[in-house]
Formats: sequence, structure tokens, C-alpha cells
Amino acid sequence: MKKTILAILAITSLLLLHAQENAAPQAEQQEQPAVTSQKRLRELTLVELDQKNHRAREAGEIAAKFKSISTIQNVDLRITEYLRLQKRIAKLQKEIQNANSRQADLAEEIRAGLLDTKLSLQESQRLVECRQYMDEFARAQRLMALQLKKLSDNIQGLILKMPPPPTYTTRSGLKMRLVGTLPNALYISENCVPDALFDEVRSAKALQREPFISADYPNTSAVASYTQALAFCKWLSAYEFNNYVLPDLKQLQILPDFNALPEKAVWSATVWSPDDVNYSRATERFGIKLQTVWDPQHLLSDLEYTGELPDASYKNLSFLVITHVKTGIRQRLEALVKAVNEEKPEKEEPEKK
Repeated sequence: MKKTILAILAITSLLLLHAQENAAPQAEQQEQPAVTSQKRLRELTLVELDQKNHRAREAGEIAAKFKSISTIQNVDLRITEYLRLQKRIAKLQKEIQNANSRQADLAEEIRAGLLDTKLSLQESQRLVECRQYMDEFARAQRLMALQLKKLSDNIQGLILKMPPPPTYTTRSGLKMRLVGTLPNALYISENCVPDALFDEVRSAKALQREPFISADYPNTSAVASYTQALAFCKWLSAYEFNNYVLPDLKQLQILPDFNALPEKAVWSATVWSPDDVNYSRATERFGIKLQTVWDPQHLLSDLEYTGELPDASYKNLSFLVITHVKTGIRQRLEALVKAVNEEKPEKEEPEKK
């Protein structure tokens, strides 16, 4: 019995000794998180400082690039460089937004860390320094964001001042040519509407299907009435997402000044109104109005301008289409934007987190 009691006492002593040995490490483990947290916050602050300096260098390079682009003479190349710069600005603006979010969370952790009464004086001073860094980062990033916004607005204004291209080709394959002088310039089809395109559109509408658009058409003009030409313009406007119409008489009359004579007589959107009393009385009596036809090659008659019934159709009578000068500018910009967006981005080091 005595031996049993002694054995129990011995085991109890060993257990108490083991508990005492483990007490100190457990106490250290309870204090360790505060020290580890302070060190982690400082490391995160230094990472943010490094990334902030990287963004400052990028902003400087963007500003220098903006100044150099204005010396590029080629319009397409100059606009392309502005578009590329816009992408860099947008990327940097996104990085600033992400940094603001991260730093707000980090600042909150620092504030909570400063409330820890177990921090040494040195550790507290380091956290105060981290908090000051957060304030400095916030001020610098607000200023950088404002500068980037102003620069982006300037670039957008320069892009919108892009001149219209001399020519462009529509989705449907029509080649459009710039005539006139700004701000009254316009685009007119370089040739009369091809018969292949005209016939395909009519067939597609009759069969209620999408037309099969070719990239190239034989240089053969369509034979169309005024009514058919109007219907084609309506289809073309919907297909091209831009407004295309028939030219009026004043717009046709400027074409000789730009060596842009049509190969056939063409319809005009202007109603025929000769200085003829009998004609005026006839139109009032029968309710029929004629459309002006411009025939510079005198293919229909000896007259340069004649009036025809809207449903009239002749072998040498076709039509041109026109659109606003902004259409060409839009086409040019869309093509450049597409080319820039399809460029493969350069490989960059992933942003540290």
C-alpha cells in the first residue's frame, strides 16, 4: 500500500513538472501574435511603398510619352499611340483604385495594432511610421488620380479632333470618297451602287434572309428607280449602323470640282421644279411629282438636269449614296480601336500582393 502511494506521488510530481515546463511556451505563444502582426504590417507597408514608387514611375513615363506623340505626322499612327496611352492610363487608374482599397484595410489593421498594450516602444513607433506612410500614400494617389484624369481628358479631346480619312470602305463593300471642305464636307460613293450588291439586297429582302455580302463587286452599276434607291438606302443605313441617303441637287453639283463625275445619270433627292407654269398645274392636278435626275454625261438626253417619275427605270440611270463626314471619322476610329485592342499585351511581372 505504501509503495502504491509513493508511486502515485511520483507520477503526480512528474505531471506538475511537465505542466510547468509547458506554461512558459504557452505564454510566449500568447504574446507571439502581437509581435508577428507588427512585423507583418511593416512588411506589407514596405510592399505598398514599392508599388507606389512603381506607379509614380509609370505615371512619369505616360506624361513623357504624351508629349512625344504630338510630333508624329502620320494621323493613324498618332491616334494609335494615343489609344495605347489611354489603355496604360486606364490600367494605372485601376491599380490606384486597388491600392486605395488595400491600404484602407491595412490602415485599419495598423490602428487596431496600436491599441495593443503589449507592444514595446520601438514596435509602437514602427506602427506609427506605417500609419504615416498610409496617409502619405493616400495623398499621393489622390493627386495622381487627378492628373491621370486630366491627361485622359486631353487625349480624348485630341482623338475627337481626328480628321476624316480621304476614303473608307463600308461593311457592304462600298468605297466612300470625301468631297467638299469642312465643315460642309461629305462622303459619297466613289461609283454608282454595284448591281451585284443591289440585286443581292433585293433578293434577300424578298426571301426574308440575310444578304450575302462580297468584299469586292464587279464595276457594273445597278439599274434602279428612285423608289428602289430609297429602299436600298434604308437597308444600307440599318446594315452599316450609319445614315446613308441619296444626294440632293446641290450636293451633286459640287462633284465636278472634285473630279467625281458618275459613270451614269443618277437620281437626286431634290424634287424636279422647272420654271414652267404648265408643269406646275399638271403636278397639282394629277398629284404626281418628278424627281430631279443629273445626267452629266448626257446619256438620257441632251439636258444635264431632267425630271423623271419616281418609279421610272432606265439602262443608264443609277444612283449614288452619301453620308455625313462624321461617319468616316467614326469608321477610322473604330478600325484603330479594334487594332489596338487586338494587340497582345507585353508580359509584365505580376503585381505583388
